Amino acid sequence: MNLFFIADPQKDLNLKTDTTFALAKEGLTQGHQSYWVHSSSIISIDGKPFFPECQSLSDQKIISLTPTSKDLIFIRKNPPFDQSYLDLCWLLNQNHLKTLNSAETLTWAHEKILHFKAYHEGIIQESHMIPTAILKTLDQAKSYLNHHKCEFGYVVKPWLGFGGKGVCFYPDQDSLLQNWSSDHEYQIIQPYLPEIQTHGDRRVIIVNGKILGHFTRFPQGNIISNLAQGGVPRLTSWTPEEKNLAERLGLFLLKNKIYFAGIDMIGSKIGEINVTSPTGLITLQDLTGENVISQALGLLVSSLFEV
Repeated sequence: MNLFFIADPQKDLNLKTDTTFALAKEGLTQGHQSYWVHSSSIISIDGKPFFPECQSLSDQKIISLTPTSKDLIFIRKNPPFDQSYLDLCWLLNQNHLKTLNSAETLTWAHEKILHFKAYHEGIIQESHMIPTAILKTLDQAKSYLNHHKCEFGYVVKPWLGFGGKGVCFYPDQDSLLQNWSSDHEYQIIQPYLPEIQTHGDRRVIIVNGKILGHFTRFPQGNIISNLAQGGVPRLTSWTPEEKNLAERLGLFLLKNKIYFAGIDMIGSKIGEINVTSPTGLITLQDLTGENVISQALGLLVSSLFEV
């Protein structure tokens, strides 16, 4: 089977810790052909996507290929989910192609608010949500904060941010408003949850609708727990409620053709659901000593093929 990994250039990645590269290498081990594809090179001819520049990971040669229904396409381009990302999903959204995650779903499933869809469908409860405002202007922020006081401060995130970049903490409304960055791009305002310092931010890896594993990231010297921003991962136990919550979300994701996801949880509250390019497999493998990469790829292939 051909496995196509649409991802950022390898020179821009830390290949020792990159989930996409680990899956691509595992593909070779399991007898597949793995190809690395840059999203900017993909074109469409007569409604069929064409990959002019595929790097074979077995011999490093560059070849041109047209994906078919017998191939599996991993959409692993890093955010932000901007126009180029949307263009990529549109080009790949052909009924005969198998994409992971679903190109169609990725056009509407925004990581920062996907769990709100689960809430509105009755899959999770209001107690599992973090109050969230998505605003653009300073006046909108002022109006919102006049009616929403937060005891422990506020967290502001860029709507198109990823990897913990651009996340800021403000102890009060005045400092938040004084540092409002722009009236042209959406920002997310949420209350700061102090338990992230003591209980951390749990990453739950969902593969083919089931929990593959989980670990907890603890911030170091700030509020950001993302590993790319210095967070420290540890294996920690969780409550039956937290496990049940992740299981329900796993089924919700599978129903929506999201086969590989990373749910972020602070206690029993959902932070976001990473669906564009979820990471954490190598960290989970290092922490558990299990061959997580092999398990994940096997499940991901079986999610779209009878094997």
